[in-house]
Amino acid sequence: MSSKTILNVDPYYLFVMSYYLSKIVKNVRSPKKWLISIIMYFYRWFTGYLTDRLFGFVNVFGRKSSALPPVQNPLLLDSALSLAAKIRKKQVSSTSVVKAYLHRIEQVNPLINAVVDQRGAEALEEASSIDELISSGEKSEKELEREMPLLGVPFTVKEAISVTGLLFTTGVVSRRGIRATEDADVIRLLKKAGAIPIAVTNTSEQCFWMETFNNLYGRTNNPYDLRRTAGGSSGGEGAILASAGSVIGVGNDIGGSIRMPSFFNGVFGHKPSRGIVPNRGHFPPTEHVLQQYIGTGPMCRYATDLKTMLRIMAGPNVNLLQLDKKVSLKNLKVFYMECDGDGNFTLPAASGVKNGVKKVISHFRKICDVPPQRVQIRGLKHGFKVWAHAVSAKVANVATVESRVFGDEANISVWKEFLFSLFGWSDFSFPVVATVLVEKYLAPKDKSVAEPFIRIQRQLEKDFQNLLQDDCVFIMPTMPEPAAFHYANILRAQNCGYVAVFNVLGLPATSCPVGLDDNGLPVGVQVIAGLRNDHLNMVVAREIEREFGGWICPGPIVG
Repeated sequence: MSSKTILNVDPYYLFVMSYYLSKIVKNVRSPKKWLISIIMYFYRWFTGYLTDRLFGFVNVFGRKSSALPPVQNPLLLDSALSLAAKIRKKQVSSTSVVKAYLHRIEQVNPLINAVVDQRGAEALEEASSIDELISSGEKSEKELEREMPLLGVPFTVKEAISVTGLLFTTGVVSRRGIRATEDADVIRLLKKAGAIPIAVTNTSEQCFWMETFNNLYGRTNNPYDLRRTAGGSSGGEGAILASAGSVIGVGNDIGGSIRMPSFFNGVFGHKPSRGIVPNRGHFPPTEHVLQQYIGTGPMCRYATDLKTMLRIMAGPNVNLLQLDKKVSLKNLKVFYMECDGDGNFTLPAASGVKNGVKKVISHFRKICDVPPQRVQIRGLKHGFKVWAHAVSAKVANVATVESRVFGDEANISVWKEFLFSLFGWSDFSFPVVATVLVEKYLAPKDKSVAEPFIRIQRQLEKDFQNLLQDDCVFIMPTMPEPAAFHYANILRAQNCGYVAVFNVLGLPATSCPVGLDDNGLPVGVQVIAGLRNDHLNMVVAREIEREFGGWICPGPIVG
């Protein structure tokens, strides 16, 4: 909540509630509309203000970010590209960089619980070999830069993506101890570019939830306030990056799983255009029809690293992009919305979030020849339902959540596991079991129920195709509110419609930090470009970082 409160209530929240009260009064003569207005008022009151108070009290004894140790090694404050250049020039050794990050992980991980496995000895051996290669003079500095642009730079990986020899469980109790026997395609490509994987990070169970928690490794905490969520499902990756325990990382995103944790942790995260980055080597495996919605992509502390990472991770598909195309910010056309269009079930955009959008738009108003234009894309307020129907078992003709979670164990009682999960007695986390129940009893039983939302999806595709021509971007909040207290998102699943809808549309989407709100929590914006126009996302992200500072360290910096 804002520090400027009346009776300890955010003034913007009072405005929103008064707006809904006015709708109730206006609709008093229409019983159906009146009832809907009443339900929406109390839904938002309960999931917003009351839930914040309830889970704020539950987490009252937790520690804030002041618990994080200070950043003392200046190597932890360089971008990946800067580190790679220094390593090539022999200004620093890869060994010293890897040691610095391994030490930082040791410092912060007991507090944030982000890293679940690491390869310290192997990473140091690889770093030593790289230092020997550079010292040998076998290749010139230019050759090294061209062939291995991230030579000697350490990186971390979401544990749902396989790294040879490291744990590969995705938080599933029945997979305890399983290790990857090969590298995922993106890991192989990054290794070829000279980068060194040092650790894998926590994820929600089977990547099914917007908070990173599972019964194998526990809950990941937000480094800006340990009582709050790091987001999901790439929450461990977002938290370790924000804590300066990593400089670049790899996540994947089928419903916002890169962008949500990037937003909550104040780092950059990019979901590439559909079909660009290979997804082989992930768990859980995904049917071909859903592959079009998954985006494996980079998560970084510095926007300057996004383009290089994407270029590497795209492999041969990089030729489908225009990453080297010159972009004139002056000629850029910017469209924006300050929320999702006031969806009935999503929470209203918090004042800090809306202010973040306003600051970005104000900046582009100064530098663009054509002033940014506010638009109203009506279908966005149905974003969650559009996504949920698109990926549902009945519509997409894919495996049910129940079969994915419980596998072939036919003797499992969903209701028993639901009850046990409430008390932590189940092998399955509560959000996962709750998702099974929702799909089992509330999901559409046939495709006809989804058809209105399929039509909305088609209209959204047309709207954005018409809107996002060359040199055009669309800006809106990544999420309607900053990181919530632990557990609170159980009642706010539909908020992920802000990000998930762009998985269905296949458009490139980048979450960019734009400072902190009054509570010291990161806020930011989501930048959307036309299909395969990822180069625009990169340019706009760098400009936002240049103007607003990008990542802000959640703890002190010494020296």
